[in-house]
Amino acid sequence: MAVFNSMITDASRLFGETGGAVSPDDVRVPSYLPDTPEVRQDFASYYNLMEKMDDFVGGHLRELEQAGLADDTIVFYYSDNGGCLP
Repeated sequence: MAVFNSMITDASRLFGETGGAVSPDDVRVPSYLPDTPEVRQDFASYYNLMEKMDDFVGGHLRELEQAGLADDTIVFYYSDNGGCLP
């Protein structure tokens, strides 16, 4: 058994600019939130952090595959209670 924890998408890392494929101009802001530059930046940062998390998890899955253990392994992927974005 192995457990890999990550703080990549933790709310503490959300605020501020996070580089990646998604820019604030790409974000569709839900109608129940104000469409401001700050909200757009927060969403763009979170999407970019999710991409980094995908890479983190993908790396572990590749290691299982390379070790020949992927077919004999059960992977649980879970998150905490969420963050400060609705």
